[in-house]
Amino acid sequence: MHDRLNLRGEKRRFGKAEEQPEEPVKSPEPESEESDLEIDNEGVIEPDNDDPQEMGDENVEVTEEMMDQANEKKIEAINALSEGDKLFFAAYSRH
Repeated sequence: MHDRLNLRGEKRRFGKAEEQPEEPVKSPEPESEESDLEIDNEGVIEPDNDDPQEMGDENVEVTEEMMDQANEKKIEAINALSEGDKLFFAAYSRH
């Protein structure tokens, strides 16, 4: 006859012997709540604790004019980004 631990950490007897009640095996309790492990927080980004930003009205009906304005702003942003890339590469190629 031999003993084994089940998935719950309880001792179980196996073999050809009389069935006896199980005795759960207790895991050792930690000596203290504190750990000796030191955590390195270098490079950890602090959480955003700012107030939530205002968002638009989710119930507003989007018109063709509003979509056109949004597309114009998008094109302006893409062109500005493209111009910035050109300036960056021009400055980079000089050095």
